[in-house]
Amino acid sequence: MRIFFRVFISSFLFITLFLTGCSQKITCDQNNTEESCLRVLFIGNSYTYVNDLPAEFSKLAASGHHLVETGMLAQGGWTFEEHVSDSSTTTTLGSSKWDFVVLQEQSEIPAFEQSRVASMYPAARQLVNLVRSADAKPIFFLTWAHQEGMPDYGYPDYASMQTQITSGYRTIGNQLAVPIAPVGEAWAEVIR
Repeated sequence: MRIFFRVFISSFLFITLFLTGCSQKITCDQNNTEESCLRVLFIGNSYTYVNDLPAEFSKLAASGHHLVETGMLAQGGWTFEEHVSDSSTTTTLGSSKWDFVVLQEQSEIPAFEQSRVASMYPAARQLVNLVRSADAKPIFFLTWAHQEGMPDYGYPDYASMQTQITSGYRTIGNQLAVPIAPVGEAWAEVIR
């Protein structure tokens, strides 16, 4: 559990530096203090909703005396393409004044160049445009590799798969000038 929190803290430190919002139980509209309240929406899949990453992030922010309200739009296995084509994405983006929107792609797509080019990158461009149109700042959530890699697909171990996932997120992040939360890289560091 301690390793999880160290990884989590290091991965989201750059976001935490910007946060001055409210806890998950309190909405920004209910915040009666003079402190500002930032809203962070997480869009992803099971990597986001298992263990309730938004709530954990909110707790982490609170531990640093930052107030943050979080939201989540995540379904198991969902891809950027599915989020772009689902009307609830636009509805959720318009439901509040989000300051940051954390975008997390399906776990395997970023590891494969062909999948990135055909699926991830076009959908990421659309999602980033939607986020920016809602006056929010997008952030890519760079995910972690499978523990054993994907030997049947040319990634014999964690490190080889992580290298490709990192490359995929960094490429689109650089193209769109979107910052990256390097969660997968933090996990790789812990494993090393």
